[in-house]
Amino acid sequence: MYLVLVFSPLLGSLCGGFFGRYLGYRGAAAVTTGSVFLSAILSGVGFYEVALCGSVVSVPLFPWCFSELFDGGWGFYFDTLTIVMAVVVTSVSLIVHFYGFSYMAHDPHIPRFMAYLSIFTFFMLTLVTADNLLQTFFGWEGVGVASYLLINFWSTRLQASKASIKAMLVNRVGDFGLALGIMALFTTTGTINLPCAFAVAPLLAEKGTSIVASDTLLASQGVYHQLASTSSLPPEGIKLSSALAACTPQGGNSFSSRNPDPLWGYQGVQGELPSTLGDLPHGVWVEFPSTLSFCTMELDSLTIITSLLFIGAVGKSAQLFLHTWLPDAMEGPTPVSALIHAATMVTAGVFLLARCSPLFEYAPSTLLVVAFIGAMTCFFAGTVGLVQNDIKRVIAYSTCSQLGYMVFACGLSQYSLGIFHLANHAFFKALLFLSAGSVIHALSDEQDMRRMGGTVQSLPFTYAMMLIGSMSLVGFPFLTGFYSKDSILEVGYATYTLSGDFGYWFTAISVLFTGYYSFRLLFLSFLTESSGFRKPLEKAHDAPPLMALPLLPLALGSLFVGFLGKDMMIGLGTDFWGGSLFVLPKNLIQLESEYIPLTQKLTPLLYTFLGFALAMVLNYGWPAISYRALVTPYHFFSSLKKFNPDPKGYQGAADGNPAPVPLDTPRGGQGSGYPGTATPSFFGYSVIGIVVRSLYTFLNRRWFFDKVYNRWIAETALHFAYHTSWKTLDKGCFEILGPYGIAKTFPQWSRQLGRLQSGMIYHYAVMILLGLTLVIAFLLLRDLLQAAINPFLYLLFPLALLFYMEQR
Repeated sequence: MYLVLVFSPLLGSLCGGFFGRYLGYRGAAAVTTGSVFLSAILSGVGFYEVALCGSVVSVPLFPWCFSELFDGGWGFYFDTLTIVMAVVVTSVSLIVHFYGFSYMAHDPHIPRFMAYLSIFTFFMLTLVTADNLLQTFFGWEGVGVASYLLINFWSTRLQASKASIKAMLVNRVGDFGLALGIMALFTTTGTINLPCAFAVAPLLAEKGTSIVASDTLLASQGVYHQLASTSSLPPEGIKLSSALAACTPQGGNSFSSRNPDPLWGYQGVQGELPSTLGDLPHGVWVEFPSTLSFCTMELDSLTIITSLLFIGAVGKSAQLFLHTWLPDAMEGPTPVSALIHAATMVTAGVFLLARCSPLFEYAPSTLLVVAFIGAMTCFFAGTVGLVQNDIKRVIAYSTCSQLGYMVFACGLSQYSLGIFHLANHAFFKALLFLSAGSVIHALSDEQDMRRMGGTVQSLPFTYAMMLIGSMSLVGFPFLTGFYSKDSILEVGYATYTLSGDFGYWFTAISVLFTGYYSFRLLFLSFLTESSGFRKPLEKAHDAPPLMALPLLPLALGSLFVGFLGKDMMIGLGTDFWGGSLFVLPKNLIQLESEYIPLTQKLTPLLYTFLGFALAMVLNYGWPAISYRALVTPYHFFSSLKKFNPDPKGYQGAADGNPAPVPLDTPRGGQGSGYPGTATPSFFGYSVIGIVVRSLYTFLNRRWFFDKVYNRWIAETALHFAYHTSWKTLDKGCFEILGPYGIAKTFPQWSRQLGRLQSGMIYHYAVMILLGLTLVIAFLLLRDLLQAAINPFLYLLFPLALLFYMEQR
């Protein structure tokens, strides 16, 4: 059953992709959707068996990459974390399949599109069900390839092609970090098998603890290094670490790598090997290095490993500094945006943090960085989302901000809270994207919110769905988003550390931003007066049944999933997660979060209402205020000083003021508000206007991240590639020193040497005399030259001669 759960989307994708021309677009859609539907049903059955009944399932499939200690076999591990992710992925993917068939009805390449969606689902399921990091990396890269294909589905669009390449390149940075992390883990522990690596984590944290192990332990997946023979053991023997004993079936001196319930939690289990050497006939002395050497520096191994793994999570989950690909991914079809941003690709980084929680718990320095990056990402994406005008980009930056909440929760060691918010976010974010797709579809592919408005009567169902998703996103009380986002803020306040305080204030302020841009989207898209073109508004229609039906289960999830899952997933004392998540006792702070002041519990709600009020004033009630503040900031702020322009555009001459002067007087003229004018009181307000417009430009240009990357990284790399790598090296040095240069230069040398054959005896005598003089001088000065000159410098003369001849 569990293998069918994983491989069913792959089979559907192959059938829809290779036989789509024979099945037709309806047949291809039916096959791919049916395969994902089967996976969704089996995920529900697995949720009952694994999560509710507590039966962990391990499915070793077949060997893949074996080389001495390296074991990269195919195997699947289903615990509570895995099955929760599988339910979220398959359910959202199924809804997107249904929706995508209707949304892309007029596209001639539906079979290919549906095949891409299914292969995307397969790679995501492979990622979350892997029992080793090599298989995880396979799914990780597969998700990246599928995202490239989906974003670039409309390949004739230049922006779509550029966005897909950008997503691929930016993710390569994170993938490189993840690959280095896997290599560092194998170098330190001798394994990439997740349970075995987690068993070694406490020993690495103890700065290289030495232990005694039997042959059975040594043979288990090649986890440990045999450093010496039995004779090197101390006669008194060594106790087995409690962490290592916890992964043995009875807490003894043996270890089974195929134990269906391997090590995920370490507390309360003790074990001890025999105390004498005679009682341990096949023992070995093993040791785990606690540091890694990098550039002659000795660095803590767990810190390095977890930092590299986190770099991979930063790239895939679009955290700060590697976030730039996420908004550009909106160039793909809207169902693609819903699938990527809601439940699959962007959640892979958060899942990796939760899955590797036994490693991160013993690396507090990395957890500090994780919390800081998550909080800063939340704040950054919230500020940028305030001024976006594309309806899909607003929701994209909202996704980036919500991912910041999840990463921040993981940085505080609240992995269950981060995964709970991930599951809740999947429902209301998919609802928002698909509802936005309905609006775009109804308005003839219009995505600019400034050209929308007045559609609430034409699109009542879509407006209702968008309202439910937005209310859940802002954390309105008792909706799905409320139970997870407010809990993250409460835990942040109750964490009395630098990362907790810093992250709490950044994420709390982000609640205000979330409320503003969410209600701004509703006002501009549905409630304000229509500002678009006439023809699209005349043809506006609500979502057809095949597009409307998938929105209903997402709306129900956005309303009730948080309430139904709160006590089960994050309730005090719950054993829902079993051993799938590991948290050190010192990091368990959820009880403290229940007793924070009531004012702090109400702060997110107050920020939400404040964001609603600002959005209503600036975008619905009095939109001219925001327009004048941004488009004509000088006139707006000068009017605050009661310099009210009359309809003709002149300043009054009352109260002894000078004669009327036009408001558009050139800079430096009378009344212009610039230095050296007759009204210096205007100078402060003009500065405020400049600051407002500069701030708006700064946010609208996304903090100039793209400009910095393009100017200082991309252009520098392209300049190096063209001028240095290609012109100087490829077409220069390598070409001259290669066969082409030799074939071209030697004939020139032969012609030059041929000129010396003059036939005159005295010419030959002079050359013989010079040659003998040089040979004698070299022999006499050889010892001196060897001491003063590097022998490699002798090569410079022929090389210089070669280049000289080439230039001539």
